[in-house]
Amino acid sequence: MKQSVFIPGQLPGMNEIIRTAAGAGGSCTNYSKLKKALNLELWAVIKQARLVRPARAVRVAFHWREPNRRRDLDNIAAGKKFVLDALVDANVLEDDGWLFVVGLADMFSVVDRKHVGVLVELEEI
Repeated sequence: MKQSVFIPGQLPGMNEIIRTAAGAGGSCTNYSKLKKALNLELWAVIKQARLVRPARAVRVAFHWREPNRRRDLDNIAAGKKFVLDALVDANVLEDDGWLFVVGLADMFSVVDRKHVGVLVELEEI
């Protein structure tokens, strides 16, 4: 079974995550707030897509759509942490550990100013 969801908008990259966590004297409070706010947004998009929990482990492919080529690819891919956590919270994945997610792939072939976001594909194996 293969299913997908498109998450609109640009997720925070590693640089933004580090800046957020380093704020307020290095406290993780800012990161926690960012994660919680993003989780609510992503959870709503995932629920609307009506994804179902796979019976077996999955491979997850991320097709990133950026408005330009300014951010480095590894910086962009850090956003997958938020997506995987939201998939768990939305009860699509039981967990995002090794038993349930056996592969992650990132593709960065599309630059599109009008349709920024990430297409997330879950392929049951």
